[in-house]
Amino acid sequence: MLHLTNGYCAIPAVRAAGVDEEILPWHEVLHDGPVPGGLDAAIAEAEPLMLWFEPDLFDLLLLRQLVERLPEDTWAQLVMVGQERWRSVSEVEPV
Repeated sequence: MLHLTNGYCAIPAVRAAGVDEEILPWHEVLHDGPVPGGLDAAIAEAEPLMLWFEPDLFDLLLLRQLVERLPEDTWAQLVMVGQERWRSVSEVEPV
């Protein structure tokens, strides 16, 4: 099972939650460079992809990039961790 986070900052919390499998910190490739090959290997093996993302626009971009990398004829199980539901931008209250 491959666990994806929205950058390195989430890895300590994921490890503290007891996850010992591979964690791939996902970055915006336009400024952080190419994504390591772990994602392609997990997709090829049909591993569940655990997404430790938040309901914000940055993570929505990461989700879109992830989905675009999936081959058309490949099945993938995407699991959103820690979200009861994905809130739209129109539902977010100003801080």
